[in-house]
Amino acid sequence: MTNPFVIQRPIRYGEPFCNRKAEKEWLLKRILGAEAVFLYSLRRYGKTSLVNQVSGVLASQGWETIFVDLTNVRKLEELALILKKALEKVYSSFWERLKGLAQKSPKMVLEMDPLTGKTSLSLKFEEKTTNIFTLETLLERYLELPKHIDRFLLLVIDEFQEIRQFSPDGAVEGTFRKVFQRRDEGLVPLFLGSRRRILKDMFESEKAPFYKGASPLELHEIPQEDYVVFVREEFRKTLHFPVPEKLLAKVWELFGGHPYLGQKFAARLWTAILLNKKVVLKDLAIQLCVEIIEEEKQLYSLQNKKFPVYVLDLFESIAENEPVKRPFSKEFLKNTGLVTTEVQRGLRLLEEQDKVVKTQEGWRVVDPSERLWLRFRLYSEEEVAAWLEGFFS
Repeated sequence: MTNPFVIQRPIRYGEPFCNRKAEKEWLLKRILGAEAVFLYSLRRYGKTSLVNQVSGVLASQGWETIFVDLTNVRKLEELALILKKALEKVYSSFWERLKGLAQKSPKMVLEMDPLTGKTSLSLKFEEKTTNIFTLETLLERYLELPKHIDRFLLLVIDEFQEIRQFSPDGAVEGTFRKVFQRRDEGLVPLFLGSRRRILKDMFESEKAPFYKGASPLELHEIPQEDYVVFVREEFRKTLHFPVPEKLLAKVWELFGGHPYLGQKFAARLWTAILLNKKVVLKDLAIQLCVEIIEEEKQLYSLQNKKFPVYVLDLFESIAENEPVKRPFSKEFLKNTGLVTTEVQRGLRLLEEQDKVVKTQEGWRVVDPSERLWLRFRLYSEEEVAAWLEGFFS
């Protein structure tokens, strides 16, 4: 029996997927209207899984989707190589798909066998002879692709903010904007990213080349009701096992609606119940949550090693007292043991790394899973388990 709760890879179209109905409909309306879109959220929030659901619907209407992942791109040459490989892969796949279909052929060629003298009509797919030297030329080939394949094209560029690393002056962004301004409705770009501050600057700053160049959509936490209903229904369909709403609501609360952590808990709970349906659910839930919290502690301990101690102290104080409306007040400084200059520097560093955000209510931690790490980073496994015992009671 297959576990319905997919983890460690994006959820494919047709696999169990937790709602996101409003976001899916919003994206489809914009894409079908030929609007460029930028979709952003924290990492592990399910951007690619959501795009897979949208792409599946579009495929049923005759669309093709190309994914270009810029996660590990550090220089312009690497960007060009990834774009080139993605383009060649699609050209190749469509050559196979079009083979033998004369009405779809880019060019029909009459050939004669020199030995037999017999003629035959064959399909030829001609590439331009010009070598690709520039990013602009590469992107122009993407503009041509819909006509070659006779299909609409969704071009998904993941972690788009990475181009700022090797082009902070906006030159690469300007090239993308320059080319995409010439596109017709045959190609629709969808930009994905996980660095909220950088992406908003790229698309919403008046000085940026892509200013107002795409419609924004931020992906938030999974709503509690959606999570509870989804998990209970999948357990009912597959294992015929009733998971209490109260328990799932507590899990959602603990993880702050974080999509990946909620999915991981459900996946491990499903496997455990598959092996033994007579488990004590509360004890099992505590055991699984301790495992997940410990894994998150390892992840964020490594990520935040670069911060000075005073920054971590500030970060932890924000997590414990959020929203922090007056971080420079005498009371806050006294409670944290920090001085004004440390708070100023710390807030700037944390905000630059998308660790905290200033809202109307005050300063908050951005990532629910990181908030969890800050709460339990100095706890032992036994102390975490004891705390969870009271939490689930």
